[in-house]
Amino acid sequence: MINKKNKTYFFVVISFVCIAFIVGFHILDGRNITLFDPIIEYIKQYHIKDVVNIVAILSGISAILVGIASIRISNLGAVKEYFQQGDNKEYTTARHNLYKKFDENVPIDPNDADASNTVSFFHFWGLMVKKKYLPFWVFKSASGYAVIRLYEGLQEMIEIRRVDNPEYAEYFEWIYRKCRKVLKCSEATNPVQVEKKQNEETSFLSESELKTIGFLKYGTNVLVSRKASIYNPEQIVLGDNIRIDDFCILSGNIKLGSYIHISAYTCLIGGVKGIILQDFVTVSSRCAVYAVSDDFSGEQLNNSMIPTAYRSVIEGRVILEDYVSVGTGSTILPGVKLEEGAAVGAMSFVKHTLEGWKIYAGAPCRYVKDRNQNMKQLRAVLQNSGEYEESR
Repeated sequence: MINKKNKTYFFVVISFVCIAFIVGFHILDGRNITLFDPIIEYIKQYHIKDVVNIVAILSGISAILVGIASIRISNLGAVKEYFQQGDNKEYTTARHNLYKKFDENVPIDPNDADASNTVSFFHFWGLMVKKKYLPFWVFKSASGYAVIRLYEGLQEMIEIRRVDNPEYAEYFEWIYRKCRKVLKCSEATNPVQVEKKQNEETSFLSESELKTIGFLKYGTNVLVSRKASIYNPEQIVLGDNIRIDDFCILSGNIKLGSYIHISAYTCLIGGVKGIILQDFVTVSSRCAVYAVSDDFSGEQLNNSMIPTAYRSVIEGRVILEDYVSVGTGSTILPGVKLEEGAAVGAMSFVKHTLEGWKIYAGAPCRYVKDRNQNMKQLRAVLQNSGEYEESR
């Protein structure tokens, strides 16, 4: 598709033949060469020169138009081919794996298959841009930022490979420098406004703001509301694909796995013992999960403003295993474990460990019925789709 030829040369040849004819006619007409007099008279009599002029002009215009159209069609074909190859599962998986290694500061092996595939991909398309087969405007977007991040992450590996092959990734470097020059300069022109615009467009914290909070660790696609309250962030671990909504409170020792949604007005009080939410856990709005609480029997004073000597604090790790769902307005006390697949109905009070793949409701909650386990099959489908991420 990229190297498809066009028919522009056909019109160009006709134009040149016509021009040569006209020039030859004027040369012969101005000289006394009797040999060509009959031919010249014939041309004048039948206005052949005028016809040739018209043909030359039309052929020239046609050549220009066909040339422009062919170049544009060829460029659009190259753009389509670039994005089709870029969306190929092999390349998307390779880029995803590399980003994960970059985030975890894992050294890239010179023979790493994902790195080699990515370098080859951008080396080829860098060459296509330099040779004018692919327009550069394709990289004035997310593709350009991907080039910058990938090249800078793979630079050390590329230098090692260049010991044996000095031209290794030559055009990958060329397109990287071109992208960096254009995109970094455009960013630098108005950084404050760009950050402000991003903040205005979303109610969730930006990447830079997440870093500023100081979480012990957090993964990718983490959405934390600007209206959520985070205490002791140095004790909090967030996995991948997490959403924490408005007015949530997270405090103390908390570890969240992947694919978790904590809805509005919910609080997780981890204390020292901690709260663990594994994967695919949903906690609905206005829930309260406590790993630490006061003794309300009346034997001791209770609340956080009382000196420890006058309080009786109850502590116990809370664990919500895979596929657990907690209905709105529910409360979970210290030391409780909700086993895999357990579901708690709205307004429930949970003070004991619940068996897996059963539905409970009430205050205190009681067994209602068994729960469908189709979620396991759907998880397997998600894993095979290539979109699955797990942080455990």
